[in-house]
Amino acid sequence: MTKKQIFFVFLAMLAGVLLTALLFEIVIRRQGSLLPPEAVTPSVQYAFGVVCAASTLVGVFLALRQTGWNPLLRLSLITSPAVLVLIDYYLLGERNFLFCLPLLAVAFFILLHRVMQD
Repeated sequence: MTKKQIFFVFLAMLAGVLLTALLFEIVIRRQGSLLPPEAVTPSVQYAFGVVCAASTLVGVFLALRQTGWNPLLRLSLITSPAVLVLIDYYLLGERNFLFCLPLLAVAFFILLHRVMQD
């Protein structure tokens, strides 16, 4: 793939995450909560939060350290935790892991810069 194609794929993935957040926001504002409160126990919320935090840390670490891997694989290691955090926020109502989104955004732009330099 050329650098121009990779750049457009990066922009498409960023737009996909932003579009996911926008769609969640629109649907939740119109219909209210998508999951009934009794459907999610505290242990499920805790476990999903641990998955969000762990996937964020592992994804950022691997995306930035494994320079020999395909750039699209490294990009998916950053965007997947972002979608998990959005699911955690919008469906489970947890605000504790929103700090992961700025961390993932910084890692996204560092990865983009490194890929464009190579």
